[in-house]
Amino acid sequence: SSGSTVVFEGELQKGTEVTWLWEVPNGTLTGQSVAVMFPTAGFYTVYLNASNDISWAVASRNISVLDRIQGLEVIASKKVVEPGEQVTFVIRMSSGTSVSYLVSISGDYFVVLNGSKYTHEFTKSGDYLVTVTVQNQISIAHAQVLISVLEAVRDIRLLNCCERGIPTGTEKSFSAQVGSGSRVLFSWQFSLWKERG
Repeated sequence: SSGSTVVFEGELQKGTEVTWLWEVPNGTLTGQSVAVMFPTAGFYTVYLNASNDISWAVASRNISVLDRIQGLEVIASKKVVEPGEQVTFVIRMSSGTSVSYLVSISGDYFVVLNGSKYTHEFTKSGDYLVTVTVQNQISIAHAQVLISVLEAVRDIRLLNCCERGIPTGTEKSFSAQVGSGSRVLFSWQFSLWKERG
């Protein structure tokens, strides 16, 4: 990860009185063993030139310096939708480099993303746990959001209602029915008035 120090060691099968010269991102170093600090994430190449008075050999090593994934969150454009409605998910993190993204919806549907944004159309009513997994070679993180897909309330009607008048002191039960809708809550409001005469 960025800010880490890596120790490099040079080796030869043959050779005596060897001079070791390292070319590293922040300059040159000498010695068979060197410690190199990588302050920021990125791709680096470290070169080694081992030589004596009669020959030389060169070697190189590519290094990927990554940042750990931290502060992962998934933001949904809507958390309650109707069937057929699309939801856009935006994945954010405070740090993390060279990451891959995987989205899972209630463990039944998986998609690997090319970027940090994804749009999904929910076709059936129900609750869907959307899990985002972000990983790189040094860390992994998960974030979740719950999406509720509800049928809209349509065609509400009162049942066995309504007489022109109800005698005073009479108990009356009211009931209602909807043509469609999921998780419907009923709230009743009555306006009473007295006829004069």
